[in-house]
Formats: sequence, C-alpha cells, structure tokens
Amino acid sequence: MRGSMGPGRVTIISWRRQWTAAVIFLVAAVLGLSPAAAQFSPTFQFMQALKKQDFYGIKTNVLKGANVNARDDDGTPALVLAAGMGEAGVVRFLIEQGANVDAASASNKETALMRAAANGDKFSTAVLLYFKANPNLGDKLGETALMKAVRSGNADVIKLFIDAKADLMVEDNTGHTALDYAKNSRKSSIVKLLTEAGAEY
Repeated sequence: MRGSMGPGRVTIISWRRQWTAAVIFLVAAVLGLSPAAAQFSPTFQFMQALKKQDFYGIKTNVLKGANVNARDDDGTPALVLAAGMGEAGVVRFLIEQGANVDAASASNKETALMRAAANGDKFSTAVLLYFKANPNLGDKLGETALMKAVRSGNADVIKLFIDAKADLMVEDNTGHTALDYAKNSRKSSIVKLLTEAGAEY
C-alpha cells in the first residue's frame, strides 16, 4: 500500500533521529548550551554555512555572535575551512572578525595559509600574509606553506612568500627545503625563482 512504512524503514528513521539528537547533545556540551540552543546557535549555523559555502549564512551568523574560532568535528578551524573555499573575501572577513590567523587543524597541523598555498590560491594567500600569517610554520610533517606552494606550481603564490620574507631555507621533517622540492619535481622556472631570491642547496 502506498504510504505504508515497513519495520525496517521505521528503524532507520528512529536511528537517524537518535544520532541527530546525540550530535546536538555533544555540541551543547562543548559550547555549554542546552541542546535546543546548540542546534540553532549562531556558531552552529555558522559552521554549517561554511560547509555549504553559504556566504550569506557565514556573514549573518558571525554578525549574530558566532565564534569565528570554532572548529568542526575533526578539529579543523573555521578559517582553514574558509581558506579551502577559494574566497579571499570570506577569509578576510573572518580575520577582521577575530579569527586566529595561525590556528591549525588538530590532526595535521595545517593552517589557513598552508591550505591556500596548496590550492594555488594567490588571493587568499595574499590576504593571509597581509594579516601576518606566519609563513614559516610547519604542518605535522614539518612542511611549510611555501613548500606547498612549490607543489602547487603557482609562481605567483611563491612570489608572495618571497616578498613576505619567508625563510627559504626551512627544512621539513625529512630535511628537504622548498628548493629541494622544486628541483625534485623538475620545475626549473621555480628553481630559478627561488635561487634568485636567495635559496641555496
């Protein structure tokens, strides 16, 4: 019969509701709010808007008081998520609203600058460097934003790091520098760019 619902379907719906309730409860515990408040809090809605790349929702909820230094379930800061969107305006907005420019993901120690550089996003990279993001920080493997920029192969992004006086001789956990990665990937133009800026083997 149309509209009938078997026991399996009822079980699935019941499980989903219980799972949703558990998530809301955990968010409430972290934020010190009641479950109902956590579900509709500006911070909760802000993080949801970030995941959906909903620019209006991001701005609206921040202006309502959302915590711009909130993290997702994986421990990734809001600014790192924003840097992955390729929207420099959102990155700038969050920094101006108090986001920690050097906040790093819990799992891999990735900063917003590293993510922007890895994506070859020169506009977000420029914004982050303008607001004094540290170009010499290393992730879990000791890899800097400059090294990630070399991997992306975007010369314009690399020039931004050179202009920002990034340390060209920083080594990652394996003892390699940005110049080493450029040479190993046979990117002669980037090798030239780095060596002319003072990088040495």
